[in-house]
Amino acid sequence: MKTLENANPIVTFMYFLCVFSCVMFSIDPFISALSLMCSLIFALTKRYLNNKKENIFYIIIFILMTVLNPLFNHRGNTVFFYINDNAITLEALLYGLSTAAMIMSVIIWFKCFGKIMTEDKIIYVFGRIWPGFALMISSIMRFVSLYTKQWRVISDSRKAMGENETGNIISSIKNGISTFMIMITWALEHGAQTAESMDGRGYNTTRRTSYSKYFFHVSDALVILFYLMFALLVILTSVINGVGFSFYPDMVMKGNIYYRILIYSAFLILCLMPTILEIGDEIKWHRLKLKI
Repeated sequence: MKTLENANPIVTFMYFLCVFSCVMFSIDPFISALSLMCSLIFALTKRYLNNKKENIFYIIIFILMTVLNPLFNHRGNTVFFYINDNAITLEALLYGLSTAAMIMSVIIWFKCFGKIMTEDKIIYVFGRIWPGFALMISSIMRFVSLYTKQWRVISDSRKAMGENETGNIISSIKNGISTFMIMITWALEHGAQTAESMDGRGYNTTRRTSYSKYFFHVSDALVILFYLMFALLVILTSVINGVGFSFYPDMVMKGNIYYRILIYSAFLILCLMPTILEIGDEIKWHRLKLKI
């Protein structure tokens, strides 16, 4: 098995689809915790979390989502204390913690997805069956990075000209608005140039042809079946055997303990698979360098 970055784009896309399906349609706190843990391990292994400001933003969002739920949801029998006759309960706090873990894990998985699934890979996956959608998604992914880079260029240029001073809040807002207006002008001009370029090259006038350096092999189909098997094991076992988790009014685990162990083990293997493949690839690479 190849790493997600080196595998066929269809294999990579199906893996993330399997993980998202298991995480987003489950309110089990153990599934959320396993997903968050494995997504962090994989992102750290691939060095996708090197932006300190972005990491601080993630932590703040996680804390806010955890704290806000017991402030607005007062259900639950285990009361910590009261704020204006509103109960702050353990069940509401843990539900907020579980939801925060689920959302944060999805955000980190999506970050990994965006780093691995580049524009050409998305066009390869959707280009033949849904070309318009493939073009739209690939363009959005390209424009996000392109506009972010252009914003920095405009901001640095204004600083060099002495027009981007941030002495107080009002001046910061004015400078931000000015930079934004310049950015909008540049985006409209760039969009018009892109449209003219596509029109000049005859886009959408005849049947589209595409080139791809990726090839789908039998081994890729087997890997997809492997991922689907674990995802369906988690989802179907939960549905058929009534495995779940209830927070209100008391925290209750539903379903047989053996089924729960089976579900958690299958999901853990599914989530850890990319990290295991990455570590194995690194070990193989170091061994090959030692033989040189």
